[in-house]
Amino acid sequence: MIRISFDHFFIFHNAFAVGVLAVFWLRKNWRESAESWNISQETLGRCNKCHLTFLTKRIETLVRCPSCNQVSRIRSKKSSRRMRY
Repeated sequence: MIRISFDHFFIFHNAFAVGVLAVFWLRKNWRESAESWNISQETLGRCNKCHLTFLTKRIETLVRCPSCNQVSRIRSKKSSRRMRY
């Protein structure tokens, strides 16, 4: 059995907690950089109630309108209606 004093236990415990927080922080930063803002037509949302057009993140499927706070569903390219001429 390995004997460990209380002083060493708290040092290991705090080092482990700081390590876990660092991993979560790095993961958050990596995900935010992967899902960065990209201005294109597929990231535009339009409110059905007030008809406001606003930018959304690519990964979001449900967003709230910044003007009227109405929940809107963002259509992907595959499910969007095609324009017929």
